[in-house]
Amino acid sequence: MAAGTPARRRWWGLLGALAAACAAALTVGVTFGTFSDAATSGTQLGIGTISIGLTRPGGPLAPLVGSSFYPGSSVSQELTLTNDGTSSLGALRLTTSATPSSVLTTDPVNGLQLTVSLCSRRWTAGGTPDAPTYTCAGTSATLYSGPFVVDRALTGLDTLTTTGAKDQLLVTVALPASADDRFQGRSAALSIAFRAQQPSGRPR
Repeated sequence: MAAGTPARRRWWGLLGALAAACAAALTVGVTFGTFSDAATSGTQLGIGTISIGLTRPGGPLAPLVGSSFYPGSSVSQELTLTNDGTSSLGALRLTTSATPSSVLTTDPVNGLQLTVSLCSRRWTAGGTPDAPTYTCAGTSATLYSGPFVVDRALTGLDTLTTTGAKDQLLVTVALPASADDRFQGRSAALSIAFRAQQPSGRPR
């Protein structure tokens, strides 16, 4: 970097394909649910389905794209997560990946950061098309905030316990202002997935 050029004013080409794979990864298929109704003369098994769906309020699910990231930049998208199966969920995991692996996601402090937030109502969009903002007019909570690459269980979601329930999420990917010259010119294809797991079998 030339002397006297502030890092924040320098536009860097990052995230050329942010979540082209994300839309595909965000849909979870069907697996077996809980066995039920055991009887001494035989066994009747009621098989539930575990299924979740992901949509974007107001339009089709679209890739979350950031083509000219620089330190301090972020990109967000609101999502609706739905339990569209016939059973409660045993667990719901947030899993992410980045290809190729680089300082963008291996530096846990200065690299890409992911935040997943929950609102009790649909998120309110504001700002401009180039710089949108989102606010929650209800009760909000942060489900995860930290380095982009993560694999962890999420809690506090209605979709975990109630079939047909919808959770209003906001996913934000950010590059901290502390990112330095090591990040210049880097790019990555990022995947964000919500994965449902069946409940443990319970005797009835």
